[in-house]
Amino acid sequence: MQSSQQDSSTVATIDDCPNSDDFDADAGALFESIQKAKGLTKNHRNGRPHLAGNCNRGRAYYFKKEIVQTIMEQDSAVGIRIYNTRDGGDKDGVIIVAVNRKGKDLLGSIPNKGASIAKFASYRMGETDMKCPHNCDLDSPLNKD
Repeated sequence: MQSSQQDSSTVATIDDCPNSDDFDADAGALFESIQKAKGLTKNHRNGRPHLAGNCNRGRAYYFKKEIVQTIMEQDSAVGIRIYNTRDGGDKDGVIIVAVNRKGKDLLGSIPNKGASIAKFASYRMGETDMKCPHNCDLDSPLNKD
């Protein structure tokens, strides 16, 4: 019988994690408490000691408005999913992908062999490594201890 808890020295794959078919397309809410938001961001920083002193690890990421709008303008988009990324070294980033009401990423379909790239580009994704600590709002309470 496989344990549901992962040893801290192993990396869980997506198949190791519980998954639910209870996708809620209405998940998320506007955040109205700066104190709560400040506490949550501080908890994240304190719970990840590898972030301290490592400028390649992101605390927060930035996307310009046009990218988010372009992704959300897709016909069946109801929200955005954020994927953490890492280059071949230890430089972190994120990819944002539109998601439909069924919880599926809007990635388009893989083109047939020899198909033009234009046929593949039916959906849009955004990528960035513009992150804090390199480009932080130093006055933001979400970035202070």
